[in-house]
Amino acid sequence: MPSREPSASTFRPASATVAAVSWAVVTVGWVWLAVRDGGSAGLVRQLPAIVLAATVVYAVLVRPAVMVDGDGVRLRNVLRDVDVPWAALERVSTRFALTLHTLDGQQVRAWAAPASGRHVDARLTAGDVRALGWDDDEPLTASASTASPSGVAAAWVRREWRRALADAGDGGPGTPPAGSSAPSAGSGTTPAARAGAGGGVVHRTARGPVLWLVGSAALTVVALLA
Repeated sequence: MPSREPSASTFRPASATVAAVSWAVVTVGWVWLAVRDGGSAGLVRQLPAIVLAATVVYAVLVRPAVMVDGDGVRLRNVLRDVDVPWAALERVSTRFALTLHTLDGQQVRAWAAPASGRHVDARLTAGDVRALGWDDDEPLTASASTASPSGVAAAWVRREWRRALADAGDGGPGTPPAGSSAPSAGSGTTPAARAGAGGGVVHRTARGPVLWLVGSAALTVVALLA
């Protein structure tokens, strides 16, 4: 189940907290067994593998997030970060996961906000439609519903997108509708001008997790061969 729509600037599914707590319990048990069976030497031999496993759990289940501020959206994925300025955003979709479509043709998916299965359609209510401000003539799919992490995150991103455009004096008729459309050209600002004003999409490697993965993997191999 997804966490509630956050009032802060970060969205994570509730499963991230569950994963962190569960892994903490596993780590304590692993350390205890290593000390019990081999003493301090056993712990030293097991430590690289413990760190490697903890890094994988962190990168896959805890690190991913969707972050929003006045400039745009940052998607923190497993080993990469992507910054999408509001001015470069064309539309938001939720088919497989929260996906940001940019004016230069990129499609960036959020690891932290996957779509739910089709069975969620059966549980959609009128309250979901009102909460999302969805058009009656447009079908509300499972991936866009409030029962899906992708739907919750997308509704939040669209709301902040409208707010950013309004603060910049580019709101009104040019704000994105609740579905997935981009702001229209009603304000007189062309897509090229929007992209140029806000800068381009930036992709960055998450150096910290990558270094931890490489280092702990190398030490694990050395410990196994020793």
